[in-house]
Amino acid sequence: MSNATVEKQNAVRSIGYVNWSYQANALEPVGAVVLGK
Repeated sequence: MSNATVEKQNAVRSIGYVNWSYQANALEPVGAVVLGK
């Protein structure tokens, strides 16, 4: 694997993690209401 490929994969992972974190944070209040917490 070339360094460029590794960097590209790391960037994609970082973006995916940020998106997942954002979605989890956005859904947290909804989950709290649904679960009655």
